Amino acid sequence: HMKVVAKRQTMIQGRPGIGKTYNTRMTVLNHGLQPVEIGPGATLSYLATAFAYAEYYTPPGQEIVVIFDDADDVLQEKKNYNVFKNVFTDEDNSPTFEHNVNMLGEITRLEKQGKLDIAEAVKHFMPAGTLGVEVPLDRFKFIFLTNTDYDLEKPKKSKQWLRPIVDRFNNNNLTFDDATAWGWLAYTVLNSQPFERQGYLLDEDQQIHLITWIGANWKHLKAEPSMRTVREMAQFMINEPDNYINRWQKFI
Repeated sequence: HMKVVAKRQTMIQGRPGIGKTYNTRMTVLNHGLQPVEIGPGATLSYLATAFAYAEYYTPPGQEIVVIFDDADDVLQEKKNYNVFKNVFTDEDNSPTFEHNVNMLGEITRLEKQGKLDIAEAVKHFMPAGTLGVEVPLDRFKFIFLTNTDYDLEKPKKSKQWLRPIVDRFNNNNLTFDDATAWGWLAYTVLNSQPFERQGYLLDEDQQIHLITWIGANWKHLKAEPSMRTVREMAQFMINEPDNYINRWQKFI
């Protein structure tokens, strides 16, 4: 392993609800830029489309800032490894986002939805004779917001493969004492829904029950809980309403 010197990319790690998203967004806006915001669960095809659109329509000479919110889901997908390793390079040659998958179906879908401007951008970055997309990233800056501490000085063996990607970021770690960390997590849980996009909503009693259980068992948890933990716990509540308490024991 040879450590890579990070130059352009930033990772901000910290508990849910401590203001990572809000403060990052406001900092970018205060610099006169409109960030490209990527939510959890983004596919490579979605990223290809978003990057193509940003590169095509952003005025020449202007920096493009991409904020990956709740980036753990995207970062820890092993299928993204080679793509991101190339994307986040700081070598002399300009990095390129290469998605060598047939994009014709995506273009057709966009055109049917009336999103002709997005479809035009995607087609612009399809090299002649290919069906994939290649987007130059020389003016892109990536900011990853994560709930996980990716300090790999003493990593778990299962996380070692992430090092070549994580090393390409300037890391900023926000930490709090247990009570404050639980407070922020509670605030986030009570003001959001883990599966809102899928149409599954927890009522207020379920939200309070979930966060109270986490607080009562905080000292005994295998790892500090994150929104990833909350989503898994919520899924048990939804899918196994008569047995979710037993399933929660896996976190202790």
